[in-house]
Amino acid sequence: MIRRHRDEKAQRAAALAFRLKALKVAAEYEAWLQQDEECGDSFSTFVNRFGYQDSDCQPMHEYVKRIHKAATPD
Repeated sequence: MIRRHRDEKAQRAAALAFRLKALKVAAEYEAWLQQDEECGDSFSTFVNRFGYQDSDCQPMHEYVKRIHKAATPD
C-alpha cells in the first residue's frame, strides 16, 4: 500500500515535470518558428531543424502541437 502510494506520487511528479517542460519547449519552438517563417510545423522540423533531440521527442512534439492549438485564436 505504501509502495503504491509512492509510485503514484512519483508518476504525478513525472507528469508534472513533463507538462512544465512541454510548456517551456512550446514557447521556445513558437519563438523559433516565428523567426524562421519558411519552416512549417512538422515532426521533422521539430527534431531536425529546431533540434529537439531528447528521447521523448515524439510525445513532446504532440504536446507542443496541442499547446500551440490551444493558444491560437480561432
